[in-house]
Amino acid sequence: MSIDDSDLAITRRAEEPELKLTLVAIATGDQQAMIRFYKAFESRVYAFAMRRVGNAEEAEGVVVETMYEVWKAAKNFKGESKVETWLLGIAKYKSLDKLRARDLQTDDIEDYSETLADESPGTEQLVYAKERAHILADCIDELPKDQSEALHLVYFEGASVEEVSEVQAIPGGTVKTRLFHARKKLKDCLERNRVEV
Repeated sequence: MSIDDSDLAITRRAEEPELKLTLVAIATGDQQAMIRFYKAFESRVYAFAMRRVGNAEEAEGVVVETMYEVWKAAKNFKGESKVETWLLGIAKYKSLDKLRARDLQTDDIEDYSETLADESPGTEQLVYAKERAHILADCIDELPKDQSEALHLVYFEGASVEEVSEVQAIPGGTVKTRLFHARKKLKDCLERNRVEV
């Protein structure tokens, strides 16, 4: 199935059936459909990624990786969500990959810094802060996946409730409920581990 440029001019606000047809065309290997899809959503994915990674070069990388994933995975789109929601879900995970890679590099630098700091005053405070950070990470890991994801998106990536609602494909009220329960469980866990909140 091939869709000619004249048959379909995609815009970000294109009708959902039109977007789904475009994904069907992409799934069959239609490069022109992919180019139109890329042009239609490039700036949206870039803005979405930029808010998460905070770096233009990494945000551009997220766009490329997201669109490559669309090219590979269009055949897996089930149509259960909106195309843009599906697309931003991919972008979210590609952004998280960038942040994880950055964290790994930061960890290497921190390990080196700790070695240097061992001989300097304030090592005790550094150890205490690192211990608290590990406890916090463990407490976050104990949260249900949907709550930890909402918490991470809002507090670590600066996403709004509306953006989380869009990414998780749930109403804004549900996002607020997840955040409420996540904060409560997190507070309880930190208190159990004798960390001041």
